[in-house]
Amino acid sequence: MKIKKILLSIFMFVLLSCNEKQIWQEIETGKTIKIFPESININNQDYIYKWSIPKGPENSNFDYSIENDKMLFTPFTIGEYQISLEIKDKDDKEIHNENFYFNAIKGNY
Repeated sequence: MKIKKILLSIFMFVLLSCNEKQIWQEIETGKTIKIFPESININNQDYIYKWSIPKGPENSNFDYSIENDKMLFTPFTIGEYQISLEIKDKDDKEIHNENFYFNAIKGNY
């Protein structure tokens, strides 16, 4: 009985973890891209935009800057990168959460 509960717990964890569909966008090293939320009214002055630092390959090299509802991102290292965005209102209530996935390929850099 205990094994069934453990297996059910593992199954539910995996099932719930897979709800987000990961869409990987191919980008080139050395080129700057603009990242912004897709499914929400952007540039709302009452929202707080909390961007993560880009996560990439070990010892990766990249530049980024944040402009409220937008992030400018330039990878210099080939590999996979993930960036997340959490949007909250002025009362700290979560409005939107989004993850961005990029595969940086060799550009002219």
